[in-house]
Amino acid sequence: LKSDAQTISITQSTSGNIVLVDQQHDKANIGLSDVQAKNGVAHVIDRILVPLFDHIIQVATSFDDYTILVRLVQSEGLVSTLTGPGPFTVFAPNNDAFHRLMNELMIDIDDLLNLPILRDVLFYHIIGDYLLSNEIASKSSLTTLKSDKQTLQIDSSNYNSNDEGFSFSGLKVIDNQHDVADVILGNVETKNGVVFVVNRVLIPQFASIMQIATSFDDYSI
Repeated sequence: LKSDAQTISITQSTSGNIVLVDQQHDKANIGLSDVQAKNGVAHVIDRILVPLFDHIIQVATSFDDYTILVRLVQSEGLVSTLTGPGPFTVFAPNNDAFHRLMNELMIDIDDLLNLPILRDVLFYHIIGDYLLSNEIASKSSLTTLKSDKQTLQIDSSNYNSNDEGFSFSGLKVIDNQHDVADVILGNVETKNGVVFVVNRVLIPQFASIMQIATSFDDYSI
């Protein structure tokens, strides 16, 4: 009954039990079936079925932990891009990641919003492809949509996939400042891409020393 008529796939386990597969490709087992009522039939399942999100922005705006990212994306006029056809793979810093960055740089949210390189930093978190965690783990680097195509390095030496669900372990992303971000959840699928949550903001390489100096008010003199 979802408004866009998304479907649930039905299959069988090796033991013959009925298994439901949602639009995130995650499986739910039926634990209790055929509970009849006057107006229908109920089946008890062991996980919540999650639909395909409409777009990347819908994921970010659905959870309170990404309000800073949403504000920055809106500020740079990137909503239309991330609601467009894609495909995109986005490494989305949560609010804690942005607070960590602001503490490290000794700036506040207003300073962050006024960074001349903010647009470049946001595009440095976006890959122009539809990649799930197993595909990312098979690569050593990813080319971003930043204007000069800077890359992110991937460390999957301790990667452990759960084969389904949004949680896995051991996948790390290394930016061009040689800082390491842990991917803390991912494989959140949308119609135009995939979202992964990271615990720090990824920073590209600056074009010059002057760009560093002009990006922060503390060096205006």
